[in-house]
Amino acid sequence: MNFGMSYDPGQDAPEESITTWEWIDALCLAVLRDKAKWHGEAFHFARDKFAALPILT
Repeated sequence: MNFGMSYDPGQDAPEESITTWEWIDALCLAVLRDKAKWHGEAFHFARDKFAALPILT
Protein backbone atom coordinates (compact mmCIF):
# COMPACT_ATOMS: atom_id res chain seq x y z
CA MET A 1 0.00 0.00 0.00
CA ASN A 2 1.41 3.37 -0.95
CA PHE A 3 0.68 6.24 1.42
CA GLY A 4 2.07 8.90 -0.91
CA MET A 5 5.69 8.11 -0.12
CA SER A 6 8.20 8.39 -2.92
CA TYR A 7 11.64 6.84 -3.11
CA ASP A 8 12.62 9.04 -6.03
CA PRO A 9 15.45 11.49 -5.27
CA GLY A 10 14.91 15.20 -5.62
CA GLN A 11 16.37 17.18 -8.50
CA ASP A 12 19.35 18.31 -6.43
CA ALA A 13 20.21 14.81 -5.17
CA PRO A 14 23.72 13.54 -5.94
CA GLU A 15 24.13 10.66 -8.36
CA GLU A 16 23.68 7.39 -6.52
CA SER A 17 26.44 4.86 -6.46
CA ILE A 18 26.40 1.62 -4.57
CA THR A 19 28.52 -1.41 -5.11
CA THR A 20 27.13 -4.89 -5.20
CA TRP A 21 29.02 -5.69 -2.01
CA GLU A 22 27.57 -2.70 -0.15
CA TRP A 23 24.05 -3.84 -1.10
CA ILE A 24 24.80 -7.40 0.01
CA ASP A 25 26.35 -6.15 3.28
CA ALA A 26 23.24 -4.08 4.02
CA LEU A 27 20.96 -7.02 3.27
CA CYS A 28 23.03 -9.38 5.45
CA LEU A 29 23.03 -6.93 8.36
CA ALA A 30 19.26 -6.57 8.08
CA VAL A 31 18.86 -10.36 8.14
CA LEU A 32 21.25 -10.79 11.07
CA ARG A 33 19.41 -8.12 13.08
CA ASP A 34 16.05 -9.71 12.17
CA LYS A 35 15.00 -6.53 10.33
CA ALA A 36 14.73 -7.92 6.78
CA LYS A 37 10.94 -7.86 6.85
CA TRP A 38 10.96 -4.30 8.23
CA HIS A 39 13.28 -3.08 5.42
CA GLY A 40 11.90 -5.41 2.75
CA GLU A 41 10.23 -2.71 0.67
CA ALA A 42 13.41 -0.64 0.49
CA PHE A 43 15.47 -3.69 -0.55
CA HIS A 44 12.86 -4.55 -3.18
CA PHE A 45 12.99 -1.10 -4.80
CA ALA A 46 16.78 -0.89 -4.54
CA ARG A 47 17.17 -4.29 -6.18
CA ASP A 48 14.89 -3.28 -9.06
CA LYS A 49 16.63 0.06 -9.51
CA PHE A 50 20.18 -1.25 -9.57
CA ALA A 51 19.53 -4.58 -11.34
CA ALA A 52 20.34 -3.15 -14.78
CA LEU A 53 23.61 -1.52 -13.67
CA PRO A 54 26.98 -3.22 -14.17
CA ILE A 55 28.47 -4.98 -11.16
CA LEU A 56 31.14 -2.88 -9.43
CA THR A 57 33.78 -4.48 -7.24
